Amino acid sequence: GTACTLSSTQIGCDWSVGPPSTQSQGDAWPRVRAGPSPLKSQFRLWSPLSSGPNPFKFQFGSWPPVSSGPSPSEAGGGSCSASQGPVSAGSVNLGAAAAFAVLATSAVTDAGGSQINGDMGTSTGIALPVYAPYSPPTPGLNGKLHPNDATAIAARAAAVAALIDIKARSNGETALGGVVELGGKTLSPGLYTATSTMQLIAGDLTLDAGSDPNAVFIFRMPTTFSTAADRKVILAGGANPKNIFWSAGTAATFAARCTMQGNIFAGTAITFAAGCTHHGRAFALGTACTLS
Repeated sequence: GTACTLSSTQIGCDWSVGPPSTQSQGDAWPRVRAGPSPLKSQFRLWSPLSSGPNPFKFQFGSWPPVSSGPSPSEAGGGSCSASQGPVSAGSVNLGAAAAFAVLATSAVTDAGGSQINGDMGTSTGIALPVYAPYSPPTPGLNGKLHPNDATAIAARAAAVAALIDIKARSNGETALGGVVELGGKTLSPGLYTATSTMQLIAGDLTLDAGSDPNAVFIFRMPTTFSTAADRKVILAGGANPKNIFWSAGTAATFAARCTMQGNIFAGTAITFAAGCTHHGRAFALGTACTLS
């Protein structure tokens, strides 16, 4: 919605994904991604969901063919270099947002010393720090700056579409309660929700994919997501940051020297304190992203 602020932070993504493929969440609420050729769904009873900039065309029945719209509308997962590889079943397509490491609405601020691997942009404001190679020897940006240009605006629309997808999911949901403490837990792939906040304070969080590199983890909360200093999200069993999604209804705040993994969506602001490392993307869809 507004801005994203950074400081002494490493943030970016280093995986690649490929052409969109059929993706479903189950009989109750499947997701189907359009690809370069007609796809097929094995679901007998399901609800169509249009996603991406172009609507899809659906046919109903047992083993119905599904044809894509005017053009493939979503590229999923993605890398900061925009290389594409296969999208895993159940993953969330990021489309045009996939090339961005940091995307805010109003501003991105950096206290200095940050390393950004991927594009950076704002969708309404033009407040962006100056990075190398644009003005060496300032802190490095291994990507492009997009101050409220068409690329950033399209990326924000794609990020919002991905967030709508995340919020609509319910299959396999594990409801964790109100104020959810994630510290000290080891979790398997799935959808985890809270009715209030999520926090990583009491210890580190381990995400174990069980030797499935395509395993998807989704964490959804209506308000804030926060960590204590030095806390870590640890990946095990082949878990991949591209398939980890955090959706905070308001702000996401990460204390000093924490290590985060995955794609972070915040309804307002995202703040990384000094010394944080984030393997993934940060989408501040309400205000700013701050690296302090």
